[in-house]
Amino acid sequence: MRENWMIDIDDGGLLEFMPSFLEYYNRRNLTHFVKQDIFSYDLWKPFGITEEKAVTEIQKFYQSPEFKRLPTFPGAVELLHHLSKYESSVFAVTARPSHVDFLTKDNLRFNFGEYAPEVIFSRPYTPLLDNSAGLKTKVEICLEKNIGFATEVSVKHANNLGEAGIIAFLLPQPWNLNEIKIHSKVIRVNSLRDVVEKKRLFISE
Repeated sequence: MRENWMIDIDDGGLLEFMPSFLEYYNRRNLTHFVKQDIFSYDLWKPFGITEEKAVTEIQKFYQSPEFKRLPTFPGAVELLHHLSKYESSVFAVTARPSHVDFLTKDNLRFNFGEYAPEVIFSRPYTPLLDNSAGLKTKVEICLEKNIGFATEVSVKHANNLGEAGIIAFLLPQPWNLNEIKIHSKVIRVNSLRDVVEKKRLFISE
């Protein structure tokens, strides 16, 4: 069985993006959104603005001091330490635009030191963020890297991974809690600690 791992960066296993972004967005726009309001990761929908406006706000956030020092996702250090004990490669596959390559890697090194995983940029959820040619989907990257396990917060991405035979651990976020069409290889978990416990169910496969 494939033992390599993909860990999502933003709100899906490594860094907490949404709380810092909402604080930044609220300050700029005099709004009062909290994470529980984000029923869709297509942020223009909960914000009630255009897709172009939402992407502009995200791109500006990428240039902010807050983005440079996003906090770690709860349990991320422990999970990376756990995985380092085994002969598994860990990849941080992200739909962030590729122009934040340096900032992303710098943040991971700052937070995780020697356990910081290799970063690979996938095709973003909207081409307005990055329309660079040749960007691959998360599934394509995972198959190339022989990845058997992944953490995710997007049901769409998780289901695509499941269809490709990859076990995806779906971490709880407001935008995925009401989704009911879940592939059989997508496993809902409550935390990264649960990921380690659930993974043991597949060791004998």
